[in-house]
Formats: sequence, C-alpha cells, structure tokens
Amino acid sequence: MKWYLHGLRQSGDFAGRARRKEFWMFLMFNIIITFLISIIGSIIGYMGVLVFLYNVAVLIPFLSLTVRRLHDTGRSGWCWLLSICPYIAAIVSVLFGLAGWSLPIIVISLIGVIVFFFFMAENGISEQNQYGDNPKLSDA
Repeated sequence: MKWYLHGLRQSGDFAGRARRKEFWMFLMFNIIITFLISIIGSIIGYMGVLVFLYNVAVLIPFLSLTVRRLHDTGRSGWCWLLSICPYIAAIVSVLFGLAGWSLPIIVISLIGVIVFFFFMAENGISEQNQYGDNPKLSDA
C-alpha cells in the first residue's frame, strides 16, 4: 500500500525516475481496488459508473508513474504510447474501414503491447541518467 500511496502523492510529476517495484505495486493495488469497486458497484447497481470514475481519478497518477518508470530504463516517456496501440488500431480500423487489414493491425498492436510490457519489466539503469538519480539509491 506504501507504493500505491507514493504513486498517488507524485501525481502529475512526470520528471524523474520510478522503480520497478513502485510501478508494479501501484498496478497491483490499482487492479485490486478496481475489482473491489466493481463488486460494490454491482451490489448497488452502479458498477460501470464507479469503475469509470475511479479509473479517471487514477489516470494522471498512473500515467506519470509510467513515464517515470520509462525514464528509469533510459527511455522517453512517449514510449507509453505503445500501451495504447490496440485502441489506436481499433479506431483506425473503424474510421477507415480496414476490415481486410484487421489481422495485421491486431498483430502490430500486440507487438506494441508486448514491447511495452518488457520495457516496464526491465531493470532500471543503475547509475544516474539524463532523467535523474537512481531511485533505488535514494530509497535506501
């Protein structure tokens, strides 16, 4: 829970670096909280609304944490766009009527998501990089 709250406190801070542990713990608690909210929402009849409101509330903290995590691996924060490849592909397919291109679009989208996953799982650079000091050294 410490890492989840830490991620919320640094909401909107796109500068610096974030450890692997910080990213994955934030994601894990985010999934657990979303699951609990969906259970509560289904009981009271507002599941979709409550989950949507929660996800909107944590969008900026999650995005800033993702950018800082990418900085820890020495990559630009813009690499987070790889994670939304499936959504972009779906929009492009629908808007331009690319029904015959759906399989290649899906494959390219999945490759983007897999590459993004490996970026998030990769160990950070152990020394200082252009985005700041090693967060492991400052947490000790």
